[in-house]
Amino acid sequence: MSQEPVFLAGPGLVPVRLLGLRDGRRTELLRDEATGRLYVMRTVEPDVPPLERARLAREGERQPDVRVHWEDSHLSVLRPYIPGRPLSDRLLAGGLLSVREAIKLSADVLGQLRPLHSAGRAHRDLRPDTIVLADTADGGAALVLDLEFVDAPALRRALREEAPAVGYLAPEQSGVIDRPVDARADLYSLGLILFESLSGKRPFDGADVRDVLHQHLSAPVPRVRALNPIVPRALDDYIARLLRKDPEDRHRDAAEALADLHRVAVALHSSRPGLDPGRTLTEARMAGRSAQLSALLRRAE
Repeated sequence: MSQEPVFLAGPGLVPVRLLGLRDGRRTELLRDEATGRLYVMRTVEPDVPPLERARLAREGERQPDVRVHWEDSHLSVLRPYIPGRPLSDRLLAGGLLSVREAIKLSADVLGQLRPLHSAGRAHRDLRPDTIVLADTADGGAALVLDLEFVDAPALRRALREEAPAVGYLAPEQSGVIDRPVDARADLYSLGLILFESLSGKRPFDGADVRDVLHQHLSAPVPRVRALNPIVPRALDDYIARLLRKDPEDRHRDAAEALADLHRVAVALHSSRPGLDPGRTLTEARMAGRSAQLSALLRRAE
């Protein structure tokens, strides 16, 4: 049996508390005595050969907010701490999002994905566990975790506590359809998260992985309004487009999806909750206007 994992964090970093201990993976909260900043340290013991260790170290060195350290067979990674709680914790406690919260969460997530998608990259692991409802001065924001590991896939695999959740993967990502995996896979995952956050249920769920994959491939996409009639049709239509099985039928990337989200917010604010499903929803001139969306949401309260 291996010894207790130790991270040589360096001078000035002191332990605050243990955040988690699962299957030999230790997660701790540390504080920089000089600046007061908080960091999360995760220590694992990946079963990788020496050459793979060097690759993990190189990937970590390329991430500006990440520190990687090897001690014997233990890999430790240090990164800034984000105060808040995962969206998954709220959903497990039965706390659904309101319509306003769902729109704001979508805007926050898409805003963080937009530069990634513009560069031709994708997150590829969006799920309630990788979205944190952070405590901020403006009342809270949804922050996407693991953005720093997009260009470090081996490091992310080594740190992951479990395999990617099949229930949140796009059909092309799980291999059930032959399409390239790109930004549109992230949008499908976001649609799954929104569906669950507004209804309390996943759109596709089954007894085993094969059943779930089959549903993602061929089962009709259910409507959120069928489970939660409070959800406006405009938002229901928006989520349905995110969940289209063929990526060609979804928005192209986060910028286009964010522009469409503005249109939904405008429709709701003007008491026109219906959108013609035959129309192209996106209006490119509204892309990136997060301030206008926030103003619309405040007026709608």
